[in-house]
Amino acid sequence: MIRPPGALHRGSEVVFAVFVLFVDVVLLANRPLPWPSWPKLGSVPIDPELVLPGVLAILVIVGVVREGLGLRVGQLAALGFGALTLWWASLSLYTLYAGTGGGVFFGGLFTLVSATPLAVVVLARAGVRRDLHRRLVASVRRAGT
Repeated sequence: MIRPPGALHRGSEVVFAVFVLFVDVVLLANRPLPWPSWPKLGSVPIDPELVLPGVLAILVIVGVVREGLGLRVGQLAALGFGALTLWWASLSLYTLYAGTGGGVFFGGLFTLVSATPLAVVVLARAGVRRDLHRRLVASVRRAGT
């Protein structure tokens, strides 16, 4: 099967979008987390509620730029939510990494609030893209017979 250009990139976007929604469900279920409360890699915090949305945002922004900036609603929504999510994730990671004070940390909440619609946009774009590809293949097969 021939894959369209950028299929691996879009597939990784979908995987990270599903992971972000999984983190949402786990946190909303109010159950014990399947990962440590404050996971770290050395001294660097790697909270899933910050890192996964940040990586998703980077993938989406790179994908939109690779496709070429246009005035399509899906691209604009993905770029806007991606930029907002990347900003929240980087600000939150900086706060955790460089912060010296105590208090309540809401960075994960703000990051997930912006990453959830981003994940929905990514999954919706993937569904539309798959439907268009299926229709294109069906029309080519009809034309060939």
